[in-house]
Amino acid sequence: MSWFPLAENVMESPEFRRLTPTEKLYYWWLVSQYNLRDGGFYISDLEFAITLGCNEKTIQRARQTFHNELEWIRYTPGHRDKRGRGLATQYHEILFTNPHDMGCWFAQQHRYSFEMMVAHIRDGRFQPADVVTYVYLNYWRWHNGRRKTFYITKKQLRELTNLEDAPQRIDNLYSRLTYNGGAHLFTVSGYQSLSISDWSEPCDPDESEHNREIANGHRQTIKLQVIDVKKSRETLARMGKPGSCSKRADKLVAAASTSRRRR
Repeated sequence: MSWFPLAENVMESPEFRRLTPTEKLYYWWLVSQYNLRDGGFYISDLEFAITLGCNEKTIQRARQTFHNELEWIRYTPGHRDKRGRGLATQYHEILFTNPHDMGCWFAQQHRYSFEMMVAHIRDGRFQPADVVTYVYLNYWRWHNGRRKTFYITKKQLRELTNLEDAPQRIDNLYSRLTYNGGAHLFTVSGYQSLSISDWSEPCDPDESEHNREIANGHRQTIKLQVIDVKKSRETLARMGKPGSCSKRADKLVAAASTSRRRR
């Protein structure tokens, strides 16, 4: 199973809990990609924004938070080289990505499950807070020894996620996504104390041709959306409206997601 670590001293850090859902997703995506590559990588703010279904300013603010305040990442901003070629932001170091070096307990987050959930933010099925609730629920499942049935009170869930409506987010996760054959992500019952059972995860793309095609399709769609936005911005620049370029940047990214939903 391809996975990345959810470190206890991250997941239960008061500073991390106070972050917005999108900021949490930003960090987990960095951890996943750094862990997958076993080292640094490049990704533009535009590609990151389209991936998470947000705008580039949100990505830039999140990066500053993790670099300046938490000091959990080290990076080189995107820039143009001596030949005038644009280079994406390079992430050199992401803390809490290597389980053997962390010195703390961690849960395993199935990588494809996480990427699948993020894809459903882009298609409008879920919101960032839904995916944050899902990741924390998986973290709690591992905290309870991955038992077939585990329990969490609504109060515990709210405290873990820092989301007052986290219990309602569980209802969203249950009702808005089913696998082929009708299986849900999990089964939930109870009122104040929630019983979670029948936890289900999709096959890794390496083990399923169907899921491999879906994963490749997601990456290709993001790539094409990045190209579309860049072309649109170049058109605006040629029209001699530099102010329009910056003002409409967020709208162009949003339009990329909208066009995907229509397709």
